[in-house]
Amino acid sequence: MPETIYPSEEEIIKINKKLGEKGVLVHESNLKAVLEKAKHSKTIEDVATVYLHDLIHAHAFLDGNKRTAFHVMLYFLELNKKKFKYGTGYEYNVEELVYGIAIDAIKRPRVKKFVKDGLI
Repeated sequence: MPETIYPSEEEIIKINKKLGEKGVLVHESNLKAVLEKAKHSKTIEDVATVYLHDLIHAHAFLDGNKRTAFHVMLYFLELNKKKFKYGTGYEYNVEELVYGIAIDAIKRPRVKKFVKDGLI
């Protein structure tokens, strides 16, 4: 079984910058906590869920936390040779999903279902 590859803190900051933000960390300890939690998660789906759900709630960056979380999840899956497809038939579009996570209207089990349903 291949070893899981995790994005580094530097790569996550670069993703934030590529999304048009400044890559300014305002809560570095929160980002480090998410990275540590991801490394202790058991499955690819669990790790991807941590990146999507917990990065949004960590508010690690000055701006772009929701977009960054979604793109980090995609990048993690890409690093691990997993493809992700989300379609219009899903319960939420991506904007509704990440906003719902941010306001805590969408909880972790539904986020994990979104991740699991999107893996192909």
